[in-house]
Amino acid sequence: MTSMTPKRPTKELVHLAWCILVSVGLARQEGKALSTIQTHLFIMQWLLTAQKRKIFPRILASDILWL
Repeated sequence: MTSMTPKRPTKELVHLAWCILVSVGLARQEGKALSTIQTHLFIMQWLLTAQKRKIFPRILASDILWL
């Protein structure tokens, strides 16, 4: 019995994760995300901005919302 699971956009998700990690790293260097809470808030704002500006492919829209 085979399972019909939809193929995940692995390449796009990897790119999204990399962009988030780089942004968090830069924010920490600038002193904007030094604590866990600050990091969380920074990521949430970053995702909201990415969603509003439609920076990433449409296929990632549900993943951005989920995050």
